[in-house]
Amino acid sequence: MAKSTTGKRILVVDDNAGNAALLAAYLRKAAHDVSVATSGPQALEMLRDAPPDLMILDARMPGMSGYEVLETINAEPDIGTRPVLMLTALNQPQNKQRAVELGVDDFLSKPVSKLDFLHRVEALLEVAELPSGLQRTLAYCEALDRLRG
Repeated sequence: MAKSTTGKRILVVDDNAGNAALLAAYLRKAAHDVSVATSGPQALEMLRDAPPDLMILDARMPGMSGYEVLETINAEPDIGTRPVLMLTALNQPQNKQRAVELGVDDFLSKPVSKLDFLHRVEALLEVAELPSGLQRTLAYCEALDRLRG
């Protein structure tokens, strides 16, 4: 039986207020507690105050990119958060490789499909307690397959 993932704390980080509001609405309708940051520095401040159960992170933001947010998280283990779902309009393999090296658990290309977005969020929340690595990746793939039904 799947572990309940409702009521989890999720941080949405996107410099586009409309995108952030839409994602937050999807997540709130799925009974999650959602916070929104519109910049990398604001996200880091929120992470330091109260790490969420999941972070949805835009790759391209002015001033501080999603990649730079991840670099800062990795340099300051006290603010680390996992899992991370990165949203990106970038489809180049090197962009995804860099994100994986920085600890991203999965990607979604913009514009996002509501159903795919929610499936990935729920699957990531299900496996969040597992240690990073192969075991968590396999459990995530299994959860995602089950949720897609």
